[in-house]
Amino acid sequence: MPSEFNWKDYHKLAVKLKDRNKNKLQEACLRSAISRAYYALHNLLQNYAVEELGCRPNTEHSDLVVFYKNQSNRKLRKIGMQLDRALKNRNRCDYDNVMGMTNLKRKTKEVVNNKTQKIINFLNE
Repeated sequence: MPSEFNWKDYHKLAVKLKDRNKNKLQEACLRSAISRAYYALHNLLQNYAVEELGCRPNTEHSDLVVFYKNQSNRKLRKIGMQLDRALKNRNRCDYDNVMGMTNLKRKTKEVVNNKTQKIINFLNE
C-alpha cells in the first residue's frame, strides 16, 4: 500500500523555490512557491477538518475558505481569512500575466514564510 503524501513537503518545496530566486527563472520560482504553499495549506486544512473537526467540507477551494471562516473558534476563522488571501494570491500567480517583481517577492514572503508556516504550526499544536 502506498504511503500517504505529506502535504508539508509542498511547503518545504515552496521555501526552496522562494530561496532559489537568483536565476533567470526567478519569477517562475516565486509564482510556483506561492502555488505550492497554497496547496500545502488547502490539503492540510482539508485533512484537519475531517480528522480534528469531524466534518468533510466540499473540496471546492472557496468552500473550504467559507467553512473555516464560519467556525465558532476565533483562530479557525482567522485561518479561513488567511486561506482566502493565500487562494487569491495563488490565483494571481497561476493566471495573471503581469504581477511585478516587487509585489511578487512581497507576496511570496507573506504566503510562504508567514501564513503557511503559522498555520502549519497551529495544526501541529
